[in-house]
Amino acid sequence: MPSLTSFLFCALLFIVLGLAWIYGLGLVKRSFPQEMITFSVIFMVVRVTLVLAVIGTYVFCLSDSLAESKAFAAMVLIMYGLMMVISYVIKH
Repeated sequence: MPSLTSFLFCALLFIVLGLAWIYGLGLVKRSFPQEMITFSVIFMVVRVTLVLAVIGTYVFCLSDSLAESKAFAAMVLIMYGLMMVISYVIKH
């Protein structure tokens, strides 16, 4: 099971990513509405890259066992899904 520190770090990461998505999309929609698709694609790439980097760092550097790695990866992917659903509900 991942530690409390890793859980809190991931929660903070997803809070920051969700808020950046909500405020960034609002800013782009007000200032440059024709660039919303570009912003969405670029931010999607940044989100996925950060999430995979966090999972990879934990699995290769911090994890002690395969079970712990699987639990952490599952936790992060569930948190990612929740962040996407919550930010979609808030924004739309």
